[in-house]
Amino acid sequence: MKKRLIKWGLVAALLLRLTNNTNSGILYSQKQVKQNVKLEQVVSKIEKKHHKKPEYFSRGFLQFKEGQFVQDKEIDKMIQDLSPDKEKAKTDPNHIIDGVNFYDNYCIMIDPNTHHIGDGVKKWMSVQEPEGAVYERKFTLENLKDMKNIKLGMEVFSSDSDNRVYINNKLIGFAPKMKKSQWGNLMEKYKQRTPFLYKELHVSKYLEEGENTVRIESKKSGLILRSHDDFLVRRIQMVYDKENENKINK
Repeated sequence: MKKRLIKWGLVAALLLRLTNNTNSGILYSQKQVKQNVKLEQVVSKIEKKHHKKPEYFSRGFLQFKEGQFVQDKEIDKMIQDLSPDKEKAKTDPNHIIDGVNFYDNYCIMIDPNTHHIGDGVKKWMSVQEPEGAVYERKFTLENLKDMKNIKLGMEVFSSDSDNRVYINNKLIGFAPKMKKSQWGNLMEKYKQRTPFLYKELHVSKYLEEGENTVRIESKKSGLILRSHDDFLVRRIQMVYDKENENKINK
């Protein structure tokens, strides 16, 4: 087991060098932004090719269910071609479309950057030093009454415990997770690049007009040497629809 963990670590060090280039995307802004309706063309193509509906796109991978990924270069190119900055993306990774919500009409990007939550130094992670066992960030919502079906979305890497997520000090659920063996299999299979796992949590009843706070806590576990789960989290976002407006059919 120890040898396998070391192997995973060496592979992951190669996989995650570009993880911090996450400030890009045609769908996101600190303000409310409507998604590009051309995504309907992408979804249609994916359904015809893979015979199922996609949930998310991350780092060149399609996520169909939690933990089920397909690397699809054709769809990746199709998504990149939708970007108004596609020429810049050829030379600057910050203009590459790195994550896509396929069905939610609107998105507010709370924090696009990558954070290491936990209590251990992990040299195989792109962010080696932990920021602490708790991540917290404030964000502001305007015209809350016009928003419906509001969900908090996030991407994680190497989360394998029940890491709690709070909105305004109320527990709303857990960060996405997979077993250590599943993460290991992903890292062994994809030598150049690995996806982050995406999940959305319903939050409408927990939000307030104006300032809100999101908090993610790393779980402490272990029978003898108890330590916090160390994982990466990025692209924390609020996705929603607007009242009296049609959305892309899921």
